[in-house]
Amino acid sequence: MSFLKRNKFTFIIGIVVFILESFFKIRSYHLIELMSAVLTLAATLTAIFIGFISIIVSLGADRVFNKLNLDLIYLEKLLIGTILYLLASFEAIISFFINTRSSKQIFWFMNIWSTTMAMAFSITFSLLFGLLIFLHGKWQRRKDEDDLY
Repeated sequence: MSFLKRNKFTFIIGIVVFILESFFKIRSYHLIELMSAVLTLAATLTAIFIGFISIIVSLGADRVFNKLNLDLIYLEKLLIGTILYLLASFEAIISFFINTRSSKQIFWFMNIWSTTMAMAFSITFSLLFGLLIFLHGKWQRRKDEDDLY
């Protein structure tokens, strides 16, 4: 399965948000305040994602990790999410240098920023959903086999 097929939902959300943003032209009048909050959020979530990646990579040779049957798709989604939140952080930093009176600059910036954030949120929600399914499967297996733990 190719990379694009595995992550088609994320890319579709990005394209849809880009088109909707172009059509509705949603703009912020308080760009600096908004991007300050986004920078804090994106930096925090990037640190969390990098922490998860380092834990997963460090546990790679462990027997417990091998028994968890974690799929590499989770690691791929963590990496994509980290990259998207890093992009959102860099876009928030760039926003401090944008002239808020220039409608053309704001238009392209808001399109790119909205698309990046929508894709990052979709990856985050898909990771949370995957984690819930994974934990539910482990709970169900524990319930079926009393001597598992």
